[in-house]
Amino acid sequence: MVNFNNRQAVFQGMEYLKAHGCRRIVYFQNAEAIYNFRARREAFLEYLNRNPEISGSFWETGNEREEIERRAEEYFTRCDVLPDAVFLENFLVSVGTAQSLMKLGISVPDQISLLGIDAIPDTVLLPYKLTHFEVPHKKRSVLMAELLLELMNRPDDGFGRMVLVNEKMAEGNSVKG
Repeated sequence: MVNFNNRQAVFQGMEYLKAHGCRRIVYFQNAEAIYNFRARREAFLEYLNRNPEISGSFWETGNEREEIERRAEEYFTRCDVLPDAVFLENFLVSVGTAQSLMKLGISVPDQISLLGIDAIPDTVLLPYKLTHFEVPHKKRSVLMAELLLELMNRPDDGFGRMVLVNEKMAEGNSVKG
């Protein structure tokens, strides 16, 4: 199995937000519970437990872009005070959240910081460039093929291995100062 190093990305992202003055952070998640998303959520909780000066919470946004946009808008309109930052679970959550913020006239990064995992497609036009962790899909595919060839060339011993691919942060301008 070849997987993105979710834990490392979340920890690095939270440290980045913390270094930029963000102390109140909400994690926008969709309704899926696949391995990568569960690992990211667990890492977020672990980070909060290790850093009591950071307050954090989860908000479920749903799975489809329209639903994510609606649920994000619902979250922001309910807030008495906006969080300092939103940690975005994946590109779909990033797109839906961005749409709701633009609709509500909430400025990124002036009023709220955003940091996500996975790039927003180039076809989505935003007034900012999202700071995010790039998921190396091509690298994962090549490694998976290499592991499969390795497995085919040795007797089946009943064991496989898991390889974690480290993240690469793409720094945009969606996080305050």
